[in-house]
Amino acid sequence: MKISSHAFVLLPALIAAVISSPVVANTNATRTSISIVQSEVNSKERFSKLTTQTSRELTKVRSGLVAYYLSNMNWPSALNNIKTDNRYNGSFKTPYGSITGRPSGLGYQLIITLPTNDKQSRRIAQLIAAKSSGENNNNSVTVFVGVPTAASLVSGLLSRKYDPRNPDANKMSANLDMNNNNINNINVVNTNALNAQTVTSNSLNVTGNTNLGGMLNVSGLATINSLTARGNATFGNNVTINGATTTESLLVKKTLVAQGPVSLHNKLTVNGTTEFKDLVSFKKGLVVDGTTTVNGNLNLSKGRTLTADKIATKNLAINGTASIKNAIIDTLKVNKSLNFSGEIKQGRNIVVSRTGELYEQGIRLSNRYARLDQATTFQKDVTFNDNTTFKKLATFDRLTTNYLTTNSLEIILNNQWVNVASKLASYNTELNNQRTDINSLRSNYSSLNQKVTTESNNIKTVTNTINQYNSRITTADSNAKRALSIANQSFSTAQQAKTTSTNNANSIVNINSRVASLQRFEQDCRAKRGVCY
Repeated sequence: MKISSHAFVLLPALIAAVISSPVVANTNATRTSISIVQSEVNSKERFSKLTTQTSRELTKVRSGLVAYYLSNMNWPSALNNIKTDNRYNGSFKTPYGSITGRPSGLGYQLIITLPTNDKQSRRIAQLIAAKSSGENNNNSVTVFVGVPTAASLVSGLLSRKYDPRNPDANKMSANLDMNNNNINNINVVNTNALNAQTVTSNSLNVTGNTNLGGMLNVSGLATINSLTARGNATFGNNVTINGATTTESLLVKKTLVAQGPVSLHNKLTVNGTTEFKDLVSFKKGLVVDGTTTVNGNLNLSKGRTLTADKIATKNLAINGTASIKNAIIDTLKVNKSLNFSGEIKQGRNIVVSRTGELYEQGIRLSNRYARLDQATTFQKDVTFNDNTTFKKLATFDRLTTNYLTTNSLEIILNNQWVNVASKLASYNTELNNQRTDINSLRSNYSSLNQKVTTESNNIKTVTNTINQYNSRITTADSNAKRALSIANQSFSTAQQAKTTSTNNANSIVNINSRVASLQRFEQDCRAKRGVCY
């Protein structure tokens, strides 16, 4: 009976012993630790992703601010203006709050304020500031956007838009050279004087002097007090000139009325009626298809035509038709004075031009020798072998000298005259500003480098901790496998014990049955007082 009792209680005791063994207990604790570590790692990864996303959005907004400033030369009055100006296409929203902004001194501040001011929010603000090169104050992140470096370089340039804080940005303080390029879509031009090579206009009304350096094309009516054109002048309608007229060539397709002296260096063509009321001087040709009347030295009767290629005369009266192509004179004797409106040549070389300029061996004297009474422009390189003093402004395309003394020196920079002293002062100011920026960047770099080192050490610490936990997880898995193997062996042993116990119990039942039968047999024998076999 004792054997039977121990046999039946063996399996529960063995299972309890296995469950309460140190191996199984350590396995459960390890799994709990693993769960805690994994939760912490997931939380840090989530914070890292969200702070990186916030930093990237700050960078996008900062880029939009810089683009807006370079386009408008001013910070936006409201941060949303960079979106309406197509400089930013986001929503200003981040995982930790919306981005706001305001001007700050010469720069601009971008701000994110986290909803709460607890320890975790302050830590998140610190991470965002580190990734965005900003600063954090408790749960607030501030990123400062400075004036772009390019803005200082264009501070002296002409602004495309009106800046109320800098109205002089739309004013020129020096001559503007377009380098043979056009200016298009002009509404109104207000000017004191206009000098042009070519002017094309439907209607021209000039009450003062008009000096043109090139061609003048007018398709409408023209009323001019005084006309001076160093190029060609073409009028498609009636022309009235109240003052003096000086031009290379003049083409009038209708009526021409000149109240004052007229001086033509080239050709005059009039398709309609022409009336001159003062002295007329032709340096080259005259073609008149209609009626021309000159009240000065040249008189053309009504209904007559004059065609002249070259003419040398001061007083000329023509009542009929005259055609003069050239004049050849073998001998010319002048007792008093001789006036030429054409050229004087020696062989093929010109000696005196139509405008009275002197030539030497075919080269204009003004190009060969410098004049002392007016400004001189040299067409080739000039070498001065001794000290040279310029009393007034001197302009050089290239100057080579051993020593230079001057009160003011200007050079051409980007197609504009620039004062060297002012430019050097500007460069020195810009250089000092750049040095200040470099020192600031060095300071920021040192701070950021220290932060990077700290974060790297933190990452190494977390990595070591994770590696330790991974090692413990590996050990726990190995222990769990061994515990499972022991449990399987124990369960198999318990099954065998149970089978043996069942067999023993059946044997005991049989034995007890036989004992009971023997006991009854013995009792029967004793009752009969006989012999029991």
